[in-house]
Amino acid sequence: MSRLLLVIIILTIATNLMGFEGTLEELDWRGKELAQFEPGQTDEDLPFSSSEVRSPARALLYSLAIPGAGQYYCKSYIKGAVMTLAEIAFWGMYFYFESKGDDKTEEYEDFADEHWSEELYKEWLSIADTSEHPPVEHLPEEKTQQYYEMIGKYYWFLTGWDDYEGDRNDPDPSHLLGQTTPHREQYLQMRADANSFYTTAKYFIGASIFNHVVSALEAAWYANHKNEQLYEKFSRIKVRSRVAMIDGNPTPKVELEVKF
Repeated sequence: MSRLLLVIIILTIATNLMGFEGTLEELDWRGKELAQFEPGQTDEDLPFSSSEVRSPARALLYSLAIPGAGQYYCKSYIKGAVMTLAEIAFWGMYFYFESKGDDKTEEYEDFADEHWSEELYKEWLSIADTSEHPPVEHLPEEKTQQYYEMIGKYYWFLTGWDDYEGDRNDPDPSHLLGQTTPHREQYLQMRADANSFYTTAKYFIGASIFNHVVSALEAAWYANHKNEQLYEKFSRIKVRSRVAMIDGNPTPKVELEVKF
């Protein structure tokens, strides 16, 4: 839910930036007219080239797609490299821990196939189903993820482990409460290790999402900051862009300040 909220916030900001991007372009030329530049002049006659102006909306969307891309667009190469390298590192660690989890999963499944017998369990189940309190969970027909979870999780599957030393002729499942076997405990630990690897991998997915958001917001801020520096430098005209609440609705606004 929190990831979806972050995406909505970023898209809202991008929409607002695009909404007043055209207004900013108009103000660029108004600023040049206030500075007494003739309409027929070209970029070569101006204190700075229009190509130096960077769109905050584009910078945001570039870095939202690929962290660092917005920084490269704004010619902030060091920050762009940091964001991009961080993204590569996060995905590298994700695939590393995801692979470790897959290896551990294969290991505990092989262990279960070797030490847990469905035949032994069903022999006991044929007796237990006739008891006053029969088991309430039954195995899937295929060896799915649920299959491997159930044989370690529920106590009435204990009779299927090859090192179970209790009475398999006892039909009452409640008598299995509190019992375990060394192989079952080893199996549960292997599953816990696999889940730990998968959880760690998910943390790096979260770090990647955070990197996208931070890179996007920083790129948009930096683009706007560089544009303000250009305006101030050539004509003492300062342009500020913001989103104001008007009649309860977010409305993009551009403020033009001229110093005399």
